[in-house]
Amino acid sequence: MRTKAMQTLKRTITAVSLAAGLFMVQVPSASALAQECNVNWDDPSALGYIFDQARAAWVVPTTLDSNEQLALCNTSGNSAQTNPSCWQYRQNCGNARISVWDQYDGHYHLFFEDPSIGACFINNGFGRKIGGRCVAPDWVHEPRYAISHDGNAWWEILLLGPSHDLKTFDLKTISVGGTTPIQMWFRKVDGSVWGWSQLPAGVNWDVSGSASGIVAVWISAVAGNASPFTINGFSIRAH
Repeated sequence: MRTKAMQTLKRTITAVSLAAGLFMVQVPSASALAQECNVNWDDPSALGYIFDQARAAWVVPTTLDSNEQLALCNTSGNSAQTNPSCWQYRQNCGNARISVWDQYDGHYHLFFEDPSIGACFINNGFGRKIGGRCVAPDWVHEPRYAISHDGNAWWEILLLGPSHDLKTFDLKTISVGGTTPIQMWFRKVDGSVWGWSQLPAGVNWDVSGSASGIVAVWISAVAGNASPFTINGFSIRAH
């Protein structure tokens, strides 16, 4: 269930016209420039630090136990910043980390791009059928895409420093997959909130002309749509 704070935020934000700098583009390569980082959900270090490597496609709050082993994190917190010992998907970007956190459902899914993965179940994860046997893939090296639990989910994207402090960044591109359009809002360093009430699916959106100098991004399905939304990836520029 959404909190009163988020409901208030949604009532006060004003949509920016799609004409204000949105274009279809190709997401740049990971080596384009230093401090420019792509999240395509397939970073081996990031996947390796999710509980069970999301081998069954579940991204859940993860922490380290007393033996420094990955464990489930028991939290109801709705922001990665307020849960410094827990994470969902986090990926290094320079000396900071990109965090993607589901604020209300407590989980989302990283499905496999290879449709042959999912034909069977092995070692708590999806496997391939090869020669009639279920074979475990190398889960941390399999291409993925992200999908919400349902259309009511709200994802938070932050760039967090070593002390869990908010870093300023530019959201350059976001690739909306599937068929469900999304709404996306971002908070600038001056505290103002801007965004789009609808970004259609099936498009790589260049939002760099508007979503610059920001400290947070929130994504959900377009208002009134209960279907899950899909994010194939996004790119940022760290300040």
